[in-house]
Amino acid sequence: GSNFNGQLGISDPTVSRNSPVLVEGMPTLKINWIAVEVTKIAVVDNGDVYAWGKGSLGALGSQRLQDCFKPEQVYFQDENKITKVDSGLSHTCFIDIKGNVLVCGTNEAGQLGIGSVDSEAQ
Repeated sequence: GSNFNGQLGISDPTVSRNSPVLVEGMPTLKINWIAVEVTKIAVVDNGDVYAWGKGSLGALGSQRLQDCFKPEQVYFQDENKITKVDSGLSHTCFIDIKGNVLVCGTNEAGQLGIGSVDSEAQ
């Protein structure tokens, strides 16, 4: 596929691949959950989260608003550990070990469920 927005997790944005390629820079921990859209979010065995891909709308969760070509760790308040994640075209939802739902990205159609339609990186 295309790596135009960093979707492949490799550092060269000009490269496209027709066969699987190893994502660069992932920790050597078991991946428990992964969400794939133009933003990729992986939850590893210890509850840490890594994100890469399209970042222009805040869906990476790292407060980065530009594309990310290699996985970067996402940090949460209170050092929450994440169990599951899902992503849409411009937003991401995380579930922590306590069952809380955390969201980030654009909210132009109310995707974040925060009671308004402000577009903001949460």
